[in-house]
Amino acid sequence: MRLKIVLPTFSLLIAMILVAGYVFLHFQDYSHVKTLIEQLASDASGRRLVIHGDLTLTPSLAPELETRDVTLENASWGSQTRMLSIGLLKIRLKLLPLLRGDIEFENIRLIDTRLLLESGASGQSNWNFTPINTARAELTFKNLDINRLGIENLAVSFRDGKSGSEEQHYALDSLELSESSDENRLTAKLEGSVHGQPLMLAGSIGLLRTLFSGSDFPIDLAGNIAGAPVSLTGSIGNVPDLTDIDLKVNTSGDDLAQLGSFVGRTWPASGPFTVNGRIRGSGSRLALSEAQGAISRQGIRLKLSGSIDNLLHLGGVNLEFETGGKHFSALGALFDLDTPLPEAGAFSLHGKLSGSASEFEITDFSANIDSSDFNGWATMRSGEKPKITVRLEAGLIDFTRIMDEVRKTGHNVNKRTDSKTKAAFTQVLLPFDKLNAIDADISLHARNIKARDAMLEFGELTLRVDDGQLRMDTLEATYGETRISAKLDIHAGPPARVSTRFLVQGFELGRFLKETHISDAVEVKADIAADLGSLGRSAHDLASNLDGAFAVVFGKGKMPRFLDLLAEDLSRRVISIWGPHKESGNLNCGVIQFAVQQGVATSNAFLFDTQIGYLKGKGSVNLGTGKIDFLLSPHPRDASLFSLKTKLRISGSILDPVVRPDTKSLAIKASKALSTLVIGPAGLLAPFVSLGAKNRHPCDMQALRSRLDTIYP
Repeated sequence: MRLKIVLPTFSLLIAMILVAGYVFLHFQDYSHVKTLIEQLASDASGRRLVIHGDLTLTPSLAPELETRDVTLENASWGSQTRMLSIGLLKIRLKLLPLLRGDIEFENIRLIDTRLLLESGASGQSNWNFTPINTARAELTFKNLDINRLGIENLAVSFRDGKSGSEEQHYALDSLELSESSDENRLTAKLEGSVHGQPLMLAGSIGLLRTLFSGSDFPIDLAGNIAGAPVSLTGSIGNVPDLTDIDLKVNTSGDDLAQLGSFVGRTWPASGPFTVNGRIRGSGSRLALSEAQGAISRQGIRLKLSGSIDNLLHLGGVNLEFETGGKHFSALGALFDLDTPLPEAGAFSLHGKLSGSASEFEITDFSANIDSSDFNGWATMRSGEKPKITVRLEAGLIDFTRIMDEVRKTGHNVNKRTDSKTKAAFTQVLLPFDKLNAIDADISLHARNIKARDAMLEFGELTLRVDDGQLRMDTLEATYGETRISAKLDIHAGPPARVSTRFLVQGFELGRFLKETHISDAVEVKADIAADLGSLGRSAHDLASNLDGAFAVVFGKGKMPRFLDLLAEDLSRRVISIWGPHKESGNLNCGVIQFAVQQGVATSNAFLFDTQIGYLKGKGSVNLGTGKIDFLLSPHPRDASLFSLKTKLRISGSILDPVVRPDTKSLAIKASKALSTLVIGPAGLLAPFVSLGAKNRHPCDMQALRSRLDTIYP
């Protein structure tokens, strides 16, 4: 758009050319002619024009005037001394029209031209001239006509001193203007590049003598910009001042990112697109109205419609958007998101986008993603640190499809990967540093959350990011009659710090696993508590530096593979030694409690009361290395179950445990092993006490301790 600013400058330049041709043909003293041309042009512009080269004339029926190295002084406040320099100027006139008092240019050519356009800190422009001699500045010629105007190798630089933005550079390889069949128009063709992207337009424009008259200057051009077909149709009311612009624009192409490069901005790859609208205004303020646009990529189609009051500075935006597709994950590719979105199924989004480059607002937002629905609003304030505010409500959030995709992905990974080569926690750096780049205030209220057949009544989720700290102050949900609550804090650091608190009591674990299609074999209630914190940039570092405690208590029910809570596939591995026992998974009570320090989880309690006997464990798990050192001490109810009297030593890693009999280790006395089982009048374990739990556990702790005291004296 800034290329249009070149026109007022060339209006002055052409006036100089006219003066030069007229005077040169009436004088024979070339030195006087050169001085007179410089004086006339300087008076007309208020700037000094210097012709550094000699003037030469090639006589013929169409004589040609030639000179080199012509320069025009810049505004006094400009960043450089020269506004314009012409390497070679050629002017060819027709002699016969002069006999009638007409001036008819056969051809005018400018070769190797450099033009600087700039605005000052106060908004003044160097292409606005103040004449010294008004009479000379208004010099006109009777029946002036130009048959052909050519410009070769034009380089334009634009500098916005008011905004301080980076200087922009444009290159025009050629511009050709010539007579057309319509006597009121000229044929036009231009080729060049902007920011490395090609530009080619051809068609018709108004006559040059009307270019500076203040009347409508028609434009009808078509071609391609950055490889995208484009058409411009309309007029410019006042070309020298670039006012009263009224142009219809239509364009389409394979990738909107190329047009972004053309205007000096980075836009994501879009795929096929179409854009049309009406541009009105002036060189300093352009408005886009009647806008319609569509982008297609990755099976997603994005539609925009509306207006932008200030197109150059992206202000007064008022657009409606609509997008949708069969795969929600493809939306991340459309906007080049760093983190891939989950495959959540078909989706549709709709809303209104308003505001300016400094602050955008999305209102009337609605979304449907598979079976989930959302509505609300959001704002984004730009600046050194952008601020995002989001308020969303949902009738239903359905995680079923996401769970299916995670399960499928996990199955494929496990199928391809040998457990001996798997790391317990990845070394990949987590993007904590991005918390320093943005502030956010996000609130989500949902009536229900669905995970396959499981339905949770959701309360509220609040997320805040401020000064590099992410706080999940509230996460509340209810499953059945069980309340779930959690908090999360992440500090970007350095060092990066993470802490979490989680509490749920009376959770119907068996029902949940069945309704989520994970397992039909579990029928048990559980209490779960965790109060943990750590330092690090990766999952491995966080595991290695973990501190805190967590505990799980199981009530009466069925849990066939409860040893898998300690190490992967551990339940199956101990069968070869203890043998299969159908009643081993029938629990009366189970307690797991670990204290964690510097990534080492040490068992304060690992006790299970089953239908076939009791099982006590002690030991530790190094979460950083994945190494495990654990001793399982069983005690059968029936003395005939001799295999269940064998203690087992668990070593190796939690992903690949090694199980072997252990006959040397001594059992810990019950009074020591169970000292942390009963805390307070409610019989709650330490993590539950620290998190404010109020209910008793689903099994009687005091009774369990009494029974075990008689078994492990």
